[in-house]
Amino acid sequence: MDFPPEEWVIFPAEEFALAQPRNPGALGAEIMAQVRANGRITDHWRVALGGTEVLEASFPLSTLLPAASTLPDWIISYQQFPRDVNIRRNMVCSEWADALALLASHEFTVADTEGEPVDLQRVNRAVKELPAKQNPGASIRWGVTVSAAGQLELQLQALPSSPNNLGCKPIFAR
Repeated sequence: MDFPPEEWVIFPAEEFALAQPRNPGALGAEIMAQVRANGRITDHWRVALGGTEVLEASFPLSTLLPAASTLPDWIISYQQFPRDVNIRRNMVCSEWADALALLASHEFTVADTEGEPVDLQRVNRAVKELPAKQNPGASIRWGVTVSAAGQLELQLQALPSSPNNLGCKPIFAR
């Protein structure tokens, strides 16, 4: 899609929160902005995602949870439709999600290095048995980034901390 477009598509204000990208293909992203009748853009904008293919990310469990280096080399896979990724208004990322809760609720699939499925009960049990100091939690979110080639990309981001720690306001001590 070229920028600026030859013709701007204007949606009614009621459709701002739900409007989908036009002609998304495998993955499409557009920035939607609210515009007043006089043509001025308000302070509200959002990234709309759509597409026909399922997003999939695979990574070693040890990159999500550093303490898992004592566990077997398990590979985690996560799938989600682009339409289900909720990029927050006025931001370029989704909320942090509790990766360990997603693992417990079978939202992830797990395989060994040979690609053979691993029983999720076994994985959950092994993660729960890690000492508390070695298991601070883990969180994931989707972020819209720009590649070196100037293309919009959707990136699964992770941090070894609970979403409660990542989503709260910092407390400054004196």
